[in-house]
Amino acid sequence: MLDYKTAGALAMSYDGMLGIEVLTILEDSLNTIQAMTIEAAKDNSAGVLKAAAGFRERYRERLAFRPGASENEDRSIALKRLGRKDLQP
Repeated sequence: MLDYKTAGALAMSYDGMLGIEVLTILEDSLNTIQAMTIEAAKDNSAGVLKAAAGFRERYRERLAFRPGASENEDRSIALKRLGRKDLQP
């Protein structure tokens, strides 16, 4: 499994804006996990759910699981969401 900085760098090799988007999402996910861990340690299930729901709402439009999609299809969709042309590596 890649660390989040390597994943961001890989995305940047395709497109700089895509890499920034990937890093933003990954950093926010790590912050959300940390917040959930803190709330769980306090035995505050409502706080855990609130943190998870907040992340889900912030990124619902951007993140979608597409079974069977190729890397090229996923990259093309990601670049279109960013308003960029599809750049073939």
